Amino acid sequence: MNNLINPAYLIAFALLLQATFVIAGFNTIVIPVLSFALITTSVLIYEGVIANEPVAVLLSISAVFVIFFPIVWWVLSKMTTKSEEPEFGKIEFPLVENLTEDSDYKHEYSGVFWQVKSLTPLIKKGTTVKVVRLESSLLWVEPK
Repeated sequence: MNNLINPAYLIAFALLLQATFVIAGFNTIVIPVLSFALITTSVLIYEGVIANEPVAVLLSISAVFVIFFPIVWWVLSKMTTKSEEPEFGKIEFPLVENLTEDSDYKHEYSGVFWQVKSLTPLIKKGTTVKVVRLESSLLWVEPK
């Protein structure tokens, strides 16, 4: 067997990718599918199914990735639930001061201070408001 590419390096690289995936908390399916393609290709080299040549190895990795990526994507899309109400629509909080169109009211949510705006001219202190729209650093609210 020609030792141009050591299959053990492919497995080590796959494990390194998986560790990066877990530690960094990436929310993607690319890294696990690529890791699976690397491990599968490594097994195919060990078993002598494909030649230990750079072109054959890259083609094998690419083929496994192209075949399994849509399958994993489809399975994961079926597992996700679609909510009628957007996540930000569940955010409700009482105002601790009056909210006017030009006030600089801020609300802490999930560790971030958001500027709160409303199309309603005046919402009085103590009123519970519900988030109806979310922009980059703005929570648009209306009285509940």
